[in-house]
Amino acid sequence: MCIYVYYLHCETPCQSSLFSLSHHSPYTFPYPFTLNFHSQIPFSLAEAVCNIVKKKKKKVDSVKKRTREFNISKLSEEELKKLVRECLERKRYLVVLDDLWKTQDWDELHDAFPDDNKGSRILITSRLKEVALHTSHHPPYYLQFLSEDESWELFCKKVFRGEEYSSDLEPLGKQIVQSCRGLPLSIVVLAGLLANKEKSYREWSKVVGHVNWYLTQDETQVKDIVLKLSYDNLPRRLKPCFLFLGIFPEDFEIPVRPLLQRWVAEGFIQETGNRDPDDVAEDYLYELIDRSLVQVAAMKTSGGVKTCHIHDLLRDLCISESKEDKVFQVCTGNNILISTKPRRLSIHCNMGDYISSNNNDQSCIRSLFMFGPRYFFIPSELKRLFKGFKLVRVLELGTDSCGGKIPSNLGDFIHLRYLRIDSQHVRIIPASILTLQNLQTVDLGCWRLTIPISFPAQIWKLKHLRHLYAPGPIKLRGHYSKPSEVMWNLQTMNAIVLDEQTSYLIYKGTFPNLKNLSLQISSGRKAKWPKLLQSLQQLSHLSKLRISFEINFCEGSLSGNYMKSMEWHIGCKPQEVLQCIGQLSHVTTLKIVNALDLLTCRVTFPPNVIKLTLTGISCVTDEGMDSLGNHTKLQKLRLTGGILSESFDLNCVAGRFPQLQVFEMSGLKVRNWKLGNSAMLCLQSLIIHKCEMLDGIPNELWSLIALRKVQVKQPSEAMAHMLQNLEMKDGVELIVEPKERHDSTVILSMDEIWEAFNSRGIVFVY
Repeated sequence: MCIYVYYLHCETPCQSSLFSLSHHSPYTFPYPFTLNFHSQIPFSLAEAVCNIVKKKKKKVDSVKKRTREFNISKLSEEELKKLVRECLERKRYLVVLDDLWKTQDWDELHDAFPDDNKGSRILITSRLKEVALHTSHHPPYYLQFLSEDESWELFCKKVFRGEEYSSDLEPLGKQIVQSCRGLPLSIVVLAGLLANKEKSYREWSKVVGHVNWYLTQDETQVKDIVLKLSYDNLPRRLKPCFLFLGIFPEDFEIPVRPLLQRWVAEGFIQETGNRDPDDVAEDYLYELIDRSLVQVAAMKTSGGVKTCHIHDLLRDLCISESKEDKVFQVCTGNNILISTKPRRLSIHCNMGDYISSNNNDQSCIRSLFMFGPRYFFIPSELKRLFKGFKLVRVLELGTDSCGGKIPSNLGDFIHLRYLRIDSQHVRIIPASILTLQNLQTVDLGCWRLTIPISFPAQIWKLKHLRHLYAPGPIKLRGHYSKPSEVMWNLQTMNAIVLDEQTSYLIYKGTFPNLKNLSLQISSGRKAKWPKLLQSLQQLSHLSKLRISFEINFCEGSLSGNYMKSMEWHIGCKPQEVLQCIGQLSHVTTLKIVNALDLLTCRVTFPPNVIKLTLTGISCVTDEGMDSLGNHTKLQKLRLTGGILSESFDLNCVAGRFPQLQVFEMSGLKVRNWKLGNSAMLCLQSLIIHKCEMLDGIPNELWSLIALRKVQVKQPSEAMAHMLQNLEMKDGVELIVEPKERHDSTVILSMDEIWEAFNSRGIVFVY
């Protein structure tokens, strides 16, 4: 840490204290003042006193006298603080504590700075959110990455220093700046290097594509002082998690959920006590984010982090730090023939080239990842691959790499903990998977298909399994008998066909700790779905439930009204379905796919549901909407139409939806929407997407005190004109995204529409 002390002579008092999370960014002071003293010193209270006292030129004679009388190195900490206070008393000053790492340093130092109500301020920069929050009651200011224009402006100031430059350098220069990804440190360092070189196209073309190499040279000190300092100050438990991020390709947006599961499988999450390892892994990720080593790329609607990424320089640091201990190797086309024995191998080149060119001993590899171009293994290649990596604990194959069949020798991976084979063509999981006693996660991709995937009925033999994901609903095959094992660790099953076999395993308590469950309910008029659904009451930890009803298009046309009823497709009425799931008191998130006429009767959802999503809605009645509004804990509601939807009016009775914060309508054929007094009082965000029959928004909406954002996507022409003439209330953001037009019939030009909306403070997305 460095301490900067400025004595200010300005009439305008400083504003509130500024505390920032610095990502190695330069900062500027927003208020004009003159300096008559400047001292930069590495953090040490004794050195701070010496430098402040020795470099002060005026009005400190008494302090100078005392420093001659005493040997500062022998003074106690309290005496040193007293000297600092005497230098700063009755003066207006700005103290900058740059790059503060520990809360203890602030606790020991802060009372050395007097507060005489003269407008003095202390500015603290830190890479750690914990430190920034600790030093002040005010929220910290988070420094953002620079935009492309801001990056170019900073680059030009440092390289050209106000001089004219050739126009042919600008495209090349902007390409170089773009490689810095908005990081001021990178821009300043790179600009400093180029400022001392010939400013020519020939010289600058050498830098394009090699920016990170230039930045990490010894003379820049970026790697050894700035970046490595962040790594060296990490707690021991976080270092392997951070280094692991280097296995991903450059600029890769990392999905958080599988990342955390990989960390658990790798053994990085230790000493969890009674806590869930996934929860501890999530804490680790947030610590890395708070330390400015990981950036959030996208958020979930629930508020958690969905995807993340790291800056290119930090990724290079992960790779370089991993080389010495052979933590992992990234295999590209340039190093494919280099003989190494890493513990983890991340293949970024063409998999066919790797197989044909690499004859290295692969027995030391414990984790294998494939991020190269899509490659389809022939059966012999896949068997050879499986034979060479028998000791792996983490195995991630590329998208659709194994075609439609998983080799039968999958069971040879006896140490396997994490398996990801993202393939929409897999239909059968071999029985050999049941021999993988250490398996924790099986990820076959996101659920996007209705075709079942065959899985051995003795799934309960995988006693350490925690998460099971499949692109289609899993259907257990073979004769089922009484399970001899209880799957105590299973938390996620996404998804499985609900039939007598599945219902039996649930009822017998095979999955006692299941938290996240997705079910496929097949069409069939004679099925006894209510009885099968009753087995869900055995799942006392179930918090997230998704039910997808299969629609049968084979026996009727889309125009028939009977096709729009749930009873026609699954053989039971909506009330019977809801009666079973309405008693699941632990469920807080519920999604029903192909809900059809579910909201045409009095409905009862789980009493503690907070987030509810209903898709494929065919119709909504007043009775259904009224009973839905009686769910007092509901905070997020998403209603989506489908190909069987019909037109209807949406009436929200007064006082309903008392806790609703987010309401989304998508693809619904709503003619009119009425909002009663005191309905949706807590609504903060409204999203209307492709509701082409809706011509207006209730006036009562704009009187809601909590409302902050209204987003309308692809509105009707009448809706667009209504919003154009709307006078917005303060604090509410209106975002309008018009539908694309593919003909020449345009009522207003895009410039006219843009001007009309923006003149009223409306954000117009085009």
